[in-house]
Amino acid sequence: MTKEKKQNRIDPAEPVLDGIPGDISPENLEFLRSLIDSFNASTGKLRAAYDGLREKVDSLNLRLEETNRDLSMSLAEQERLSNYLTNILESLSSGVLVIDTDGRLTLFNRGAESITGITVGEAMNKPYREIMGYETVEELTPLWTLSTGEGHAQIEKTIVSKTGKAIPVGCSVSPLRNAAGEMIGAVEIFMDLTRIKALEDELAHKEKLAALGQMAATMAHKIRNPL
Repeated sequence: MTKEKKQNRIDPAEPVLDGIPGDISPENLEFLRSLIDSFNASTGKLRAAYDGLREKVDSLNLRLEETNRDLSMSLAEQERLSNYLTNILESLSSGVLVIDTDGRLTLFNRGAESITGITVGEAMNKPYREIMGYETVEELTPLWTLSTGEGHAQIEKTIVSKTGKAIPVGCSVSPLRNAAGEMIGAVEIFMDLTRIKALEDELAHKEKLAALGQMAATMAHKIRNPL
């Protein structure tokens, strides 16, 4: 080996620098060091990018948790309002029913059960006519409201109970619309007028008796005067 070549190589007896064998030529040593520096720089960039991504993921997780919490609160509030409205409907003595655009019952409260004698299980998803009878003319039913979009306020009609009893009711019918204004069904609210009709008949009977009594008194007075 020539003296020049010996000068271009590192003595193997020299210590290893940074894990690099000492017998590597200066050119290769510089090349390896540049590679290591480049690798370290890339590693640093990757670590910084990773840390940045980790921060973004942590931030997104935090936002997701907040969103889920808000959503849970919103759903809980909606459920609370729904239960509240359901309790109100079930507490009414008046009957409340809702039909969809196919004329099938989608709501039938306890008041409706009490008046008709028909249970919710028997009424739900059944055609309106099948449950409420065929005796009422079309114009006085929610079916008419479905076809015309017009409602009724404070009308009287007669429905037939499960036992076949004719029941006079006062009712109001309104179209049911969604937030976009599209009609999605009809609502009917009805009240049993049986007791009111009985009181009206009793009052009319008493008024008739009072009128007969007044007439008899007048006739007796007229007869007594000539005598």
